[in-house]
This record gives sequence, C-alpha cells and structure tokens, in this order.
Amino acid sequence: TYLLFGWLAKLHVEHQVASILSSRGETTEAILATPAPFTTLLWRVLVRTPEGHEEGWYSLVNPDPARFQPQVISLDTDLRRAAAALPAFATLDWFSHGYLKLEAIDGHLRAADLRMGAEPDYFFVFEFAELRDGQWQAIVPRRVEMARPRSERLEEVYEKL
Repeated sequence: TYLLFGWLAKLHVEHQVASILSSRGETTEAILATPAPFTTLLWRVLVRTPEGHEEGWYSLVNPDPARFQPQVISLDTDLRRAAAALPAFATLDWFSHGYLKLEAIDGHLRAADLRMGAEPDYFFVFEFAELRDGQWQAIVPRRVEMARPRSERLEEVYEKL
C-alpha cells in the first residue's frame, strides 16, 4: 500500500507541477519528483529547462499552486557546450538522466547528480576536467567529498510541508 501510494503521489505531483508551470507559460524539458526525507507528503521537484535546472517543493498537505516557486539551481548551457566533447561528461549525463549540474570551481569542472541531495548538498560530485590554456581538458574523473547534508536542514524541509 505504501509503495502504491508513493508511486501514485509521485505521478500526481509531477502532473500538478507540469500544469502549474504550463499555466505560467514556462517551458520544461523534464520533471522529476522525489519524496522528502521520511515522508511522502512533501516532494522535492527537479525541473529541467532549456537553460538549466530548477528545484522546488510541492506539499500534498497544502497543494496551493502559488506555493510552488522553484528556484534556479543551475544555468550551465555554456559549460555543457564546452564539456560535450569530454567522454566523462557523456557518461555522467547519461547516468544522471540529464539531471546534472556543472560548475567551474578553481579551474576544475565539476558535475553534481541533482537527483541525490538538495541544493547545495549533493552526494555525488565529480571533477572530470581542468582548464588549461583556456580549454577544458579531460582528467581522470575523481569524486569530490562534499559536506553531508546537515541535520538542521530537516527542519527547513519540513517547514515547507
């Protein structure tokens, strides 16, 4: 029953968010809803747009469309174009189903899998290129250890419920 409820809630949330964004005239490429920690009543929603990614929260307890206000978490089209020729980017993008955030930090190109974590705390972040002579050059991909999500974030998440 729990799994069936979760699956139906996910489909409902993704449909509702698509309707909300469509009514606002926003263009989306994909929508992915995942439950918040320890509940299926609050959903973290990733929206892939032509320009990047947005993250928002949708509550089944208070489903007011005006409350769904996704925030931009990446506008990385230029980095994606630059990384397109790098083999590791193709693999990471395929694995994440396109839910990948690219950032240039200290001369290194990083990719974070947006499906696992929440802005700005992600579980899987990899460096896969470095800037040399103005060009991104492939390096052996290495996982970047990130701070784990803080327990105080749970309170912030449940305020959204």
